[in-house]
Amino acid sequence: MEIKMHPDAEKNINESAALVFKMIQELDNTPNNPQFNHLFPVATLTDKDIIGELTGSTSTRFDGEIGRDFFVDDKRYGLQDEGYKKFAHVASNVYKVKEISSVLSADFVKDNLFDWVKKLFKNQIDCTFLEYLYSNAKIVIKEHEIILPVPYTIIAQPFCIGRMEFHTLTEEIIDLWFANVCSDQKEKVEEFKLKLKKEFQGYAVGVHRCTAEQNRAAELAMADFINSLSVLRLVSPANIHPLVTCCAYEFGHQNSRSERWISYDEKAVSFVHHVGIIDKDIPWKVSAQQITDLKSLFSGYDDLITSPNLTPYQEKLLDATIIYSKNTLRYEVFDKILYIFSALESMLLKNENEPITQNIADRLAYIIGTTAERRVEIVSKVKQVYAVRSKFVHHGKSNVDDTNLLSDFMILVFSAFHFFIKNKDNFADKEALLAYIDKMKYS
Repeated sequence: MEIKMHPDAEKNINESAALVFKMIQELDNTPNNPQFNHLFPVATLTDKDIIGELTGSTSTRFDGEIGRDFFVDDKRYGLQDEGYKKFAHVASNVYKVKEISSVLSADFVKDNLFDWVKKLFKNQIDCTFLEYLYSNAKIVIKEHEIILPVPYTIIAQPFCIGRMEFHTLTEEIIDLWFANVCSDQKEKVEEFKLKLKKEFQGYAVGVHRCTAEQNRAAELAMADFINSLSVLRLVSPANIHPLVTCCAYEFGHQNSRSERWISYDEKAVSFVHHVGIIDKDIPWKVSAQQITDLKSLFSGYDDLITSPNLTPYQEKLLDATIIYSKNTLRYEVFDKILYIFSALESMLLKNENEPITQNIADRLAYIIGTTAERRVEIVSKVKQVYAVRSKFVHHGKSNVDDTNLLSDFMILVFSAFHFFIKNKDNFADKEALLAYIDKMKYS
């Protein structure tokens, strides 16, 4: 795949890269005194373990990377302070070019810019930065299949959400991955295969395909994975019951809660290391009916996830859905309520100055309720749940007595988001949605 840019854009980028090259300076080569601690050393590296040239990076906890360096004849050179700021700025501007960011990761661009500067300084190359970048990109841009395990999730049948294909990771698939491995590595491969099978076999995975550099392909896959799981969790039991949690979280492979403690009795010469699992029934078995519900109620999200050009209403809805879906991941009821109301506020309030409780309650009532009695009931439930939220946020009161009330409220919100997605093409923006509700209210 060939990257093509406007000649003027290429000229500007190459001129900026040349300025970075001029900012290389010799740096202090005094070694830092190591700070020892009580952590157990897991490995010791020697010169024999270092392959290729050594490139240094300076970073801080709060600022991230603040410098890069390399060695020439035992002298240390690199980019720090203003030189590094210029380097990072140029790399960022290059990455903002659509033709670049669609197929290359920001790290790939940054690493190649520094490699170009370093090699140019050592007289190892004679080319412009973009010539160097294009040459390396041509090697790494290819079609990639990225597989993302879905934590603690078992599915009854394959299905798709947006660009993600979900299916079960079987033993046969794992064996196929290693079918062509050399026999001299067989023992290590079998050990690694067993580890994969123990952790992932039988659970769901999302599969994403695209043409890009591998790290960029993984980034694109993860972005679609996050959106797709947000939609999938809408049909989780955790979305309609306050005491249920869903662990189908993109970063949730360690999301199960456990408790552990250590006790040592010197007199009795006893040592106890206790590990207890708090959540004993966390796998979500996605049934065929839930998959059917997903497609019948929320199929409109496929368009929102895959479309490059969303309307303001669709963009707002997708953002609100991602927030709303996070409630299913929370263990604490109050966290669930906070996420749900944040999502509702983003869809049903005109601005931050509007009274929250009455407006959300009224607008929910009119898009869900079909009779005056039902609307009065909805308004009452919303206000009661919002009062629970307020007691927690403002007074720290964490007792929830009526889980049935919260479950009824969550079902109402579920119905509201069904209404929002069903009308994804009927409203240009949020203001049009609110005008529609006002018209219903006063008709």
